[in-house]
Amino acid sequence: MMKRVLIYVAALTLFGFSQFGLAALAQAKQRAVLFEFAINQAEAVHTQPRLNDSADGKVERATEGSVEKTPELKKQMMLDRNAASNDQQELITQASLRVKQFSTQLKAELGAAIQSGGLNAGVEVCHSKAPKIAERLSTEGWSVARTSLKTRNQENTPDQWETDTLTQFDARFKQGEKAENLITIRSDKKHFRLMKAIPMDQVCLACHGTSINPSLQKTIQKYYPNDSATGFSLEDIRGAFTLQKDLSE
Repeated sequence: MMKRVLIYVAALTLFGFSQFGLAALAQAKQRAVLFEFAINQAEAVHTQPRLNDSADGKVERATEGSVEKTPELKKQMMLDRNAASNDQQELITQASLRVKQFSTQLKAELGAAIQSGGLNAGVEVCHSKAPKIAERLSTEGWSVARTSLKTRNQENTPDQWETDTLTQFDARFKQGEKAENLITIRSDKKHFRLMKAIPMDQVCLACHGTSINPSLQKTIQKYYPNDSATGFSLEDIRGAFTLQKDLSE
């Protein structure tokens, strides 16, 4: 039974969903998590010995597995389910808002810079503004950043889970899945994590493509001497927003 639950959760994690469909996937994932919780609770109850009063007034152990869920236990399990569901939904809502804010603010900064000073100015703004935007959004226990399999800023190097997720995103994208559907959640008692894919577009190719203007390349090397974020095409995933919240606080 537990194996089937874990397989179901893993399948949900790999299943892509749109930004506007976060709540739908959250509810499905919540059902799997809560189902596992219910199984654990039931197993815990059934493995606890029950004490019965015998005819002679002595207390004896009941047969293993004979304990049934009482109305009080069922009520508590329902309350726990509702609490877990609400907590998970709230985390997804918070993460989605931060992704949207990061994307909107950075696009606005880059657009203004490119319009006034060209692509070189865009590189400068990306270098100075993107980390500050991420820092402003990293509040209330949240850590907000971007990462990629080929990073421009080495501070954005992915960890193992991020690397695996990015690899999956890129493979799914190349198989025809829409970039906006590439979102993955990972959650346990201590941490909640969410990643959302960042696709390439035509403007991105100027700085991240296979043919970069020499003058622009010099500017990139000036701000990012260890840059490896080139050689992308429109068929690639550029990277992902990666968010984490510490639940232990």
